[in-house]
Amino acid sequence: MNTRAVNFCSKGAVRNCERDDCPPEGVDIRIDAKDFAIIGIFEILAILPKILRARKTIKAICQNDKPDLMICIDYQAFNLSSDKIAKHYGVCCLNTPTGFKWMAKKLRKYEEMASLRILEDEGIGLDFDRTELFTRMDVLSRYSTCVVLSAEESYGYLPLDLVRDKDGNASALAIAEAIAFMESTNTTPLKFLDTIYQKYGFHLEKTENIYFEGAEGSATITRLVESYRSNAINELAGYQVTKSKDFSNDGYVDEDEENLPLQNFIQLQLENGFTISIRPSGTEPKIKYYLFGCSEPNPVDLSQAKEEVTSTLEKI
Repeated sequence: MNTRAVNFCSKGAVRNCERDDCPPEGVDIRIDAKDFAIIGIFEILAILPKILRARKTIKAICQNDKPDLMICIDYQAFNLSSDKIAKHYGVCCLNTPTGFKWMAKKLRKYEEMASLRILEDEGIGLDFDRTELFTRMDVLSRYSTCVVLSAEESYGYLPLDLVRDKDGNASALAIAEAIAFMESTNTTPLKFLDTIYQKYGFHLEKTENIYFEGAEGSATITRLVESYRSNAINELAGYQVTKSKDFSNDGYVDEDEENLPLQNFIQLQLENGFTISIRPSGTEPKIKYYLFGCSEPNPVDLSQAKEEVTSTLEKI
């Protein structure tokens, strides 16, 4: 991490916001003496590609070899803004089931593919664990797929592939670098986000949890989820449901054309481009509703677009 990042963060402008066990990572940004604004995983991911230390190497590989790069995100349709930004730059955005174990499985697969191909084509046996970072990136881009970012919706992401779980330490460094970059260009995180929203549209995410305690609560959650399956939802807040996906059924594949495992997970897409994802929690007695709203790209009035998306999401 550069000196500018250390000095800027030490001024108190940015406060680390993580759990005791460190892997999840976020930041709390001071606007002025009275107000705070939280920038979470969704927004931070949008600017990470601009500040990763490996950016120049990745750019050179893209220009010279035009490989398929990849961002792994946790759960289908979580983090819509990152998906759009990735596609804009020609980067494949792959959605895995929930949990970093599924991302780790992909990382291992790409390493094994690259090791086999470089052995067959060049006669070189490669130990990825002992290979320098930029060499790893070059080999993966040439012979397989280079993963530049892995992330989930719950404050966890992996900016490098050197570990196989959410990495709070590397993420904290990346966040500090991002803040330093913005400070060097005389902008603030929220203003920087507005430039992204102006280009790709304003995105807003909201999570609602309904708790049902005890054994009876578990049965209630099960009945509630099944009711969504047996009684199709056709309209929400005046908007028609244009597509419904039930991932407890077979037939869904990821961007690698690999079958997705069955999941207790339902997704609704509305005519206005909003998405609602519904699933019971795997660790707590609750059912979770993920609401994702977005405006059209290049809004004429960004402030009005923010108000409209926020208002519509509240109605839903």
